[in-house]
Amino acid sequence: MFSTPMFKPRHIEAEDDVGPAPTAPGASDATVARRRNVLALFQAYAEDALARGVPPKGLEQRYAEQLQISPSMWSQIKSSRPIGDRLARQIENHAGKPAGWLDEARELLTPTPAEKAFLDLALAVYRSAGAGGRRELRHALQQRLDQAGQAAPEKAAAPAKQGGAAPRRRERAQT
Repeated sequence: MFSTPMFKPRHIEAEDDVGPAPTAPGASDATVARRRNVLALFQAYAEDALARGVPPKGLEQRYAEQLQISPSMWSQIKSSRPIGDRLARQIENHAGKPAGWLDEARELLTPTPAEKAFLDLALAVYRSAGAGGRRELRHALQQRLDQAGQAAPEKAAAPAKQGGAAPRRRERAQT
């Protein structure tokens, strides 16, 4: 793509502009966005590879090779190593993304296939459980969320009761 040797893709082992880890107080928005985005790129890579029948063993090493970084560097990036400007541009280049793509904060709007499979399973469990089982399931999920230090999504407003007979239960379709 570039004609000068200075821009030739190469194996980067270290960056000059190492900043705070994204979990550290005061971590920059770009640092957090870069980590989330590179992990989203890997997730898409892994799901595509698995869908093509590639065995899961060695996926991370192959991804690191694709980005032209060492497996050790990839491991550090996933956990705490900040992604500097030069490394960010290298990752974007090898992932087929435009320069600056990793820097943009974005949210995943649709569930990934793995998330969809989990949601389908959770819904099946929820629907098959009685009232007590549903309460236990909600309680277990809330505890897990509390341990992660995250707030639960807002509850949907309950429909106002109107006088008269109790609402009829919807019959489940037999599969």
